[in-house]
Amino acid sequence: MKDDPEKNENCAPQILWKGIIAWFRPSYDETTLFLIALTSTLLLFTYQESGNFLGFVFAPSSVPNTYHSKNDPRVAFFLLLIIAGIGYLLSFLHVFIRGEKGIVEKSAMATFAMLVNGATGIAVGVEMLSESISGILLMLPAINILSGIALLYQVGLRPEETIRDEDATLQDVLTSSLILLVIFVICRFFFQLSWAVTFSACLMYATLLHNSSKTIQFLLKNR
Repeated sequence: MKDDPEKNENCAPQILWKGIIAWFRPSYDETTLFLIALTSTLLLFTYQESGNFLGFVFAPSSVPNTYHSKNDPRVAFFLLLIIAGIGYLLSFLHVFIRGEKGIVEKSAMATFAMLVNGATGIAVGVEMLSESISGILLMLPAINILSGIALLYQVGLRPEETIRDEDATLQDVLTSSLILLVIFVICRFFFQLSWAVTFSACLMYATLLHNSSKTIQFLLKNR
C-alpha cells in the first residue's frame, strides 16, 4: 500500500512544529542528566573554588537548626539541596537502569537540573558584570537562567513530562561524554576560564546542543 503524498505533505508541518517545541521545551533525557552530573563531578575535582563554595554552603554556621529555627528560610533551601543531591545520584544511576521512572525520581532529577541551571546562570552573570565582560559570552547566563525558570514552570505544571523515560544507549552516553570532556578540557585548561563559565558552557552543550541533536533525529525518523 502506497503512502498518500498529500497526507505526508500535510503531516510535515506538524512534525516540524512538534520538533521545534521539543527543541526548546525543558525536557531532559537520561543522557542529558548524566552529562550535567558528570560536569558537576569534574568541577569538584578540578576547581578548588567549587569545593570552597560547597564548604561554605554546608559549613556548621550555615546549616540551620530546625529545632530552634522552624521559620528559618534556610530550612527550605537545605531541603531543596537534599532533593537535588538525590537527583544528582539518580542522574548517574539511571544510565545503568532500564525501565520507567517514578514521579518522585523525576521530581528529584528535575530539581537537580533546575538548581544547576539557575545557580550557574546567576554565578556567571555576577562574574561578567563585575569584570565588565561583553559579547557572545553574555548569552551563557541568560540561557542558563531561562532554562532554570522554564524548568521550574515545567516541573510545577507537568513534572512527569520534564524527565523523559527512554533509556540511554551506550553509544549515546560515550559519544556525548567524550564531546563534553573535550569542551571541559578546552575551557578549563586551554582558556583557563572560571568554574562558573566552564560549567555554563558545558551546560549549554548538555541541555541545548545535545537536545537539539535529539530533535534532529526525531525529524529524520518521521519524514
